[in-house]
Amino acid sequence: MDGWYPPGCCSTPFGNCAFGTSSIEPYIAGHNMILSHANAVSVYRKKYQGKQGGHIGISMCSRWYEQFRNTTVDILAVERALAFSGPWFLDPIIFGDYPTEMRGILGPKLPEFMSQQKKKLKSTKLDFIGLNHYTTLYLKDFISSPCEIDPIDGDARVFSSAVRDDGVPIGQVVIHIADINLFDLGIGH
Repeated sequence: MDGWYPPGCCSTPFGNCAFGTSSIEPYIAGHNMILSHANAVSVYRKKYQGKQGGHIGISMCSRWYEQFRNTTVDILAVERALAFSGPWFLDPIIFGDYPTEMRGILGPKLPEFMSQQKKKLKSTKLDFIGLNHYTTLYLKDFISSPCEIDPIDGDARVFSSAVRDDGVPIGQVVIHIADINLFDLGIGH
């Protein structure tokens, strides 16, 4: 969304590129990836799985979040942010539609699955799910807390950071890359 990765778009509120719609394009791309996955699974199961005996899976990269403060708004913010992570892709594949939290926040920015597509998605079950988890971040509610828009998690109306406002980092810094810390209690404890 911030223009660092292809296609290099970074429109408002993430940047000032001359082209693109950063607030919608990631959801269109994700939608097409989900539909492509369903089509590939369908073809593999019909034509090749019987002969090859292979399994179908998907690997997701997901963060985990801990609330900045022990408040209801920050706890709800964690739930919203998690919906915009792995469930963004897994919910349609497993249940046939996006998480309720995403649908409620994004409205028409989030593409709709046609009834036939939902049926196909639900019929292309996974044999396994792989999970890549690299870091846990503190999370602050964006709706009732004044803070900058988060370039990655902004649509969930949250702000994430590896350091709380009082300077306390989440876990131990193990890689000298911004926001990658070792947190033993990450990924849901």
